[in-house]
Amino acid sequence: MKLIRKSRLRYQKDNSDKVYEVDLVEQASSDPNRYLVNFRYGRRGSTLREGTKTREPVAFEQAERLFDSVVVSKINKGYEDLNALSAYTSSNEESEGNLFDHASLVKRIENEKDSYALGRQIWRLRPVANPDLAALISSKLGSKVWQLDYAILWSLGRVGGQSDINTIKPYLSHADAKFSALAMEAILSLTPKSERAQTYRDLSGHAFLEAEEFTRKVDQFVAQTTPDTNINSLLKQAYLQSWFDENIQNALQQSLPRIPFAPNAFQGIRYILKMSEFRLDATTFAIAQFQLEQRNPFFQKSWRYYYSHQHGRLEVEKELKSPEARLAHSQNTHNYLVRRQWRVLKQLGVNESPDYVRMATQILLQFKDSDGKKPKTSEIYEYDSNWRRQLKSVNHYDEFARYATFNAVLRKEHPAYARSEAGYVWKFNPDVTFEGRGEAFSQLWDQVPHNLLELALASECQPVCEFAIRALQDNTSYIEALSLDILVNLMVRPYSVCQQFAKPLIDTQLERNSLSGEQLVLLLESGIEAAQSLAFEQLDKISDLSKTADVLVALLTMESVIVKDWLDEKMQRNGLFRSGQAEVLNLLTQHLTSYPLCSMEQALWLAEWLKLHCKDALSGLSLTQIEALVLSEHTPNILLGCELLMSVDVAWSDIPTGIFDAIQASDSYHIQSFSVALLSKQSPDELIENLPYLLTLLLKNNEAQRKAVLTALPAAYQRNNDNRGLVFGKLVALLNQRELDQDLQRLVTDFIQQEFERELSIKSLNEVLLLATAKSEMAHNVVLPILSDSFNGRTLDRELDNKSWLLLANSNTFALREIARAHFEREPKSLLEDSEGFLALLASAWLDTKEFAFEFSREHMTAEHWTPEAIVSVCDNPDGQVQAFGRELLQRFFDETDGKQYLLKLSQHPAANVELFVTQFLSQYASGDESILLALKPYFISVLSRVNSGRVAKDRVLAFMTEQATASPKVMEMVSEILTRQSLTSVHKDKAQILKAMLALKQQESSLAMPIEIKSPRHVASSVAATMENES
Repeated sequence: MKLIRKSRLRYQKDNSDKVYEVDLVEQASSDPNRYLVNFRYGRRGSTLREGTKTREPVAFEQAERLFDSVVVSKINKGYEDLNALSAYTSSNEESEGNLFDHASLVKRIENEKDSYALGRQIWRLRPVANPDLAALISSKLGSKVWQLDYAILWSLGRVGGQSDINTIKPYLSHADAKFSALAMEAILSLTPKSERAQTYRDLSGHAFLEAEEFTRKVDQFVAQTTPDTNINSLLKQAYLQSWFDENIQNALQQSLPRIPFAPNAFQGIRYILKMSEFRLDATTFAIAQFQLEQRNPFFQKSWRYYYSHQHGRLEVEKELKSPEARLAHSQNTHNYLVRRQWRVLKQLGVNESPDYVRMATQILLQFKDSDGKKPKTSEIYEYDSNWRRQLKSVNHYDEFARYATFNAVLRKEHPAYARSEAGYVWKFNPDVTFEGRGEAFSQLWDQVPHNLLELALASECQPVCEFAIRALQDNTSYIEALSLDILVNLMVRPYSVCQQFAKPLIDTQLERNSLSGEQLVLLLESGIEAAQSLAFEQLDKISDLSKTADVLVALLTMESVIVKDWLDEKMQRNGLFRSGQAEVLNLLTQHLTSYPLCSMEQALWLAEWLKLHCKDALSGLSLTQIEALVLSEHTPNILLGCELLMSVDVAWSDIPTGIFDAIQASDSYHIQSFSVALLSKQSPDELIENLPYLLTLLLKNNEAQRKAVLTALPAAYQRNNDNRGLVFGKLVALLNQRELDQDLQRLVTDFIQQEFERELSIKSLNEVLLLATAKSEMAHNVVLPILSDSFNGRTLDRELDNKSWLLLANSNTFALREIARAHFEREPKSLLEDSEGFLALLASAWLDTKEFAFEFSREHMTAEHWTPEAIVSVCDNPDGQVQAFGRELLQRFFDETDGKQYLLKLSQHPAANVELFVTQFLSQYASGDESILLALKPYFISVLSRVNSGRVAKDRVLAFMTEQATASPKVMEMVSEILTRQSLTSVHKDKAQILKAMLALKQQESSLAMPIEIKSPRHVASSVAATMENES
């Protein structure tokens, strides 16, 4: 919906003061009939009633005629046409402030007879000193209507002078506390600033509060779970004292957001709300009112009584009047105070008071983006005559809809916003298009554009900033005079509207001026893309950044990835001259004493940048400058100092002891590691003497210290090449003999590859082999290219012994095992002549190595390579695959002359499958041989003792034992002993077979000592026959 025309008319005669507004609006439609004529009317200052002259949209010509007819008819009835402006010029629209006629108000005060009406008119007087008005209203004091006297005291404190104090003083002892409180405020208001402290002391009798004492008492009250102390008097006293005590005023303003709107505090808060309105104390008024809107009512008042869980039934009116009230504010009081906030501002606006803008500014500054709530939409339904629910309207509420004064200030004249019927929230119509400003009393804002600028620079609320910028754009002469400093500050605001406003103005000024270093830094530190782009555009125009060394130093200390990337790119295009490097280093060290670095990461980056782009000047950096950094209290500065010290060519003996002390005293392991890294400043011989100590430090789990050791080591051989092999050998031995953690392996292997590339060749075969067989697996990858190079194959075959190849064949690294297997395929003789080495391959933990050994044996090995002992050792291997291979060997190369040897050796193996395999040899090589049978006793016991397994082996062994028991008395005794033992320990499933075998032996030899007795069975048949005969 778009506003086309608008007219405001006013009728004023005697006590009648009416307003009539007419709008011609266009709907968002392509239909020619899309125009409406709406109107609003009512008493000026009240909520206007609404209506329409077009129930359905009409064509533009008809709508325009209706609009003109309504305006003409009202003018004929005595209305005055104040404006009829289009939406495109609505920013110049006059507000209600232009309707105020102060002279007529004074005239009505002079002639008014009704006390209540007179009080309201006096209340509306402009808060500007006016002796004549003060004399006029003070003459009306002493009426029987308290509201009139209160309004006179209120206004007298605003428009009066020092001469009116004596008129007010009698009210200090008024029986009604609200009169005495207002009288004190009015007297202090009319008292000269220099005399207020003494006047307060004389009139109140109170000792002055100290700001610290006030804050402490408030903190104690806030910390209480159930506040028992009463701070109402404390708050009132503090606010009275704030008339002349800035410290108390600051303490009070800082404390207000923390004080709960609860009993024992709310009366004091309400006093501040009221009297800050009287004083037009914008800051305190804004803070207190904002906190009010943020809080909920303390209780809901529905009846005469209220039930409290803590205090029981309370009579509301009586309780609220008590100085020790146990209730705070109800929803009625809360809503009244919220509404009153706008009424105060509105009255100032109607009076065309500059205080309106001052007060509104402070209120708007209280709001932040985080105070907004989630936008919502509500649908309103009603039932038609057939009781069917019909959609009546859809209400939209934006993030700040709940803040009544906020919306009234910013959106009172905005056609898309309207106060809800209840008056507490503001609705938003998204279909309305409006290009004007929309705030209340726009002409007052235009009179003080510096307040708009204050909002644009300080507000943390987007709608407020958008309003301020929109209003500033109408003040062309003012914004053209804005300084570059102010525009830069606007540019770094986090709102795009501020950036879009400031950018063209800055561009205009840059045609004749340039940005200062501080301004460039401010733009870059903002983190805002548009601001940083502007700064980079200006910096790109500077070919040599050393000419603006202060800016470069500021850039170097910024923790911004974008700035770092730009600096790197800039240095690639335009490096620094040596003189410029020195100036940058000097300025940087001075800058860091006052503005230390914030993070270790920034210190490391800065150190690397300086080494890369200021390396020519680093040699000239003095130890004094470095010492200033290292002795700093800030850890990042110390780290930077240590890094720079490492880059300076200075002898160990010349480094001040204070630097070493500071490094050792640091809590950072990284910084402590420089005590090691600085050893590189020693002579090569001194470093070699310290080599065992350095390698010990390398083993400690301290990454920074490890890196420091590796940083120091090159100094031992770079200046003395004789030490090179020694350092290389020590590092290789370290990897070979210890299984280092992954991080240390990576550090050492990377160091070896980087520093000892020449040594990593076939010429250093011993070291290469040590690395290939190292316990630290990452070392294997270092030498893998050397060992896998076919050019080196013959040399390796010739130089490495069989033990070395076997180690490689059992390596944890698959590629090394492949290399070893390839060697054995090329040189099978080396393996055929080393039976122990071959057996070691079979015992390998790696499947590929074992499978290679299996295939190698099948292809290359014959009976002459396999002795019974070797075959038995294969069968004895605990690995199932190797055992199976052993049985295969036994079957291939079995010699009957060795049968008993195989039987005795294999019977000792505990594996079930081997025990089963052995049963095949029992009948052939153990039958009738007492010595063999007795030697097999452990084997028999092992087989028969298996639980729920080895059934075939058990049956064969049991049958064989029963059969061979008669071979000799000793064998019989052995078998008897084994069967007796097993009968007591075996499971039921096996016990029957064992008992059966025992029975067979007992029958053969009744003298055997076995726990079994043979009894003759009773003759059952004869017994049954005898029984049958007796029965018959």
